[in-house]
Amino acid sequence: MNDKENICIVTLPVGKTGLVPFSQIVNISEGLSDELYIISGGQAKTIFRGKKKSHFFEIFHKKRQNTLLRAFSYIKIQFTISYLIFKLRKKINPIIFFIGGEGLILPSITSKILDKELILVLAGDPAKQGRLKRDPLKRVTNLLSNIVLRLSTKIVIYSESIMDERNLHDLSQKVCIAHRHVLDFDKFNIKKPFGERENLIGYIGTFNELKGVKNLMKAINIFLDRNNDFKFIFIGDGPLKDDIEGWITDNDLNEKITLHSWVEHDQLPDYLNELKLLVLPSLTEGLPNILLEAMACGTPVLTTPVGAIPDIVTHGENGFILTDIEPETIANSMEKCTEHDHLDKIAYVGFEFANERFNFEKVRNNWQKILKKIRY
Repeated sequence: MNDKENICIVTLPVGKTGLVPFSQIVNISEGLSDELYIISGGQAKTIFRGKKKSHFFEIFHKKRQNTLLRAFSYIKIQFTISYLIFKLRKKINPIIFFIGGEGLILPSITSKILDKELILVLAGDPAKQGRLKRDPLKRVTNLLSNIVLRLSTKIVIYSESIMDERNLHDLSQKVCIAHRHVLDFDKFNIKKPFGERENLIGYIGTFNELKGVKNLMKAINIFLDRNNDFKFIFIGDGPLKDDIEGWITDNDLNEKITLHSWVEHDQLPDYLNELKLLVLPSLTEGLPNILLEAMACGTPVLTTPVGAIPDIVTHGENGFILTDIEPETIANSMEKCTEHDHLDKIAYVGFEFANERFNFEKVRNNWQKILKKIRY
């Protein structure tokens, strides 16, 4: 085989929250592929303007509330992706399934029939997400995920923790550990020394149930009763935005909590450099970019031990781990973090850790090893 082939990346349409992870996997693949083929939609198209060796095939997927319409829409987009893979069959190999890839059973079957190498990159746990959301299709989602896992040539996970969390031990011969997280250290770095920062705590991400936002809001009330010299900032968007706005007003916290919509990715370092602590009380994650970006900016993170996070954050050394996301626990943990005698040192250890582990060269080399395993 040639050293470089034409990689194809397949995702469901990408929203604002998925744009950074998607661009990372694209940037890694560009250097390892002769020409790059993308099957995606939504925000994904915005990063391909001016790229000469990238070919973009746009797909559309309208989210439905009605269960039957949702299932029909999902089947329709799978047929569309399968058709595009068949159309490109003479040009592409391997195929990387990323955002939403775990449920793409028809494209997976098509890829195997065409004798293509299929690399499945796992992020969150769709089965766990389905349970937490009380999704009526959660059993179907879980079944599809299990089939796609078994059809895959290689399964890429971010850490050993995900092997246990997802119970992948019977597929261990397929599993490779490599993340796609690459940080731009020209942008994400320490701009404002930790000792010069105000007493500001932040949350940056999607406003939904799975991110633990409601419990965090309740925790803020408890925390502020004992620590009135702190303020909070929430940056993001999502289905709970109106609830959060109402809660802030009803609790007369407009002077204590700033609610900010999505900011451009290039602006995030400025916000992160203002924080004394970033809180991420998620119920499920793969490995959130914002956690690593905060560490690169010298901002300590208080987060839950889900996904790959336990392999990244060591409690009391380069960040802090929540034992649960009960409001009282979050409030007490925020208090312990902000009162830590060596919080500035923890911030700096996190900064050094991010710089050592998440540079482009190291990440690309790991992916190159994965491709070599399936090519030879």
